[in-house]
Amino acid sequence: MYKVNTKAKEIVLKQFSSFEFIAEVANYNNTPFPATARLVENSTILIIDYKEFENKFLYHKSVAPYIFKSMAKKVVNLEKIIATNLTMDATQRVAKFIYKNEKCLNCIKHHQIADNLNITSVTFSRILKKFKDENIISNHDNKFIIKNKDLLKKQFS
Repeated sequence: MYKVNTKAKEIVLKQFSSFEFIAEVANYNNTPFPATARLVENSTILIIDYKEFENKFLYHKSVAPYIFKSMAKKVVNLEKIIATNLTMDATQRVAKFIYKNEKCLNCIKHHQIADNLNITSVTFSRILKKFKDENIISNHDNKFIIKNKDLLKKQFS
C-alpha cells in the first residue's frame, strides 16, 4: 500500500500479509480509500460488500474485536512510519531494519526493502557497503549476517 508524493516518489505505507483487512477505517468512515495498492506476488483479494458486512457482522461481539485490533495495528504502523521518517536518516533506518529483521535481509529483494524504508536502491546498497566496510555486517554466499549487533544498534539508538 503506498502513496505518491509531489516528486512522484512512492511512499510505502504498509506491506500486507495474508488475511489482513485493508481500508477498514475508510469503510467505517464511508470515505474513499486514500492510497494505492500493488501486488508483489501472486495473490487473491476478497472484496466485501461493506454495507452488508456492517449490517450483519461489524458489531457482532465475536467480530468487532478483530476489526478494532486491525485498526489499532494500522494506527501503530502509521505512527512508526511517521516517527521513523521524521527522526531517522537513511543510515539509521537501514540499521534499524537489519537489526530487527536480519532474516528478511536475505529473503526480500533489496529494492523492496529500500522502497519500504523510503530510500533508493542505490542508497540502500551504499549503506550496506558502509556497514560491511565497518565490519558491522558481512556477506557470505550472497547471505548477509550481522557481525556486530552492538555497533549496528548504535547506528540508530
